[in-house]
Amino acid sequence: MRLLFFRDLCEHKLVQNWTTLNRWIEEKGFPPGHMLGRRRAWLAREVEAWVESQPTENSAPLKGAAKRASEVA
Repeated sequence: MRLLFFRDLCEHKLVQNWTTLNRWIEEKGFPPGHMLGRRRAWLAREVEAWVESQPTENSAPLKGAAKRASEVA
């Protein structure tokens, strides 16, 4: 069982600040983590599962000119 701390999330370029992280927990289902004394830690497998569940840029629906161009092709 591997634990990640906030600094680990930052080093992995997942998040840059607590404000964003808290918003992801509230709005996007990011794992809330577990308190270890006064520190919060996340199970690496939970974070990895959340990352894999997120839509990628390529899976976003086309809009505007890109959508019209794909309809013509």
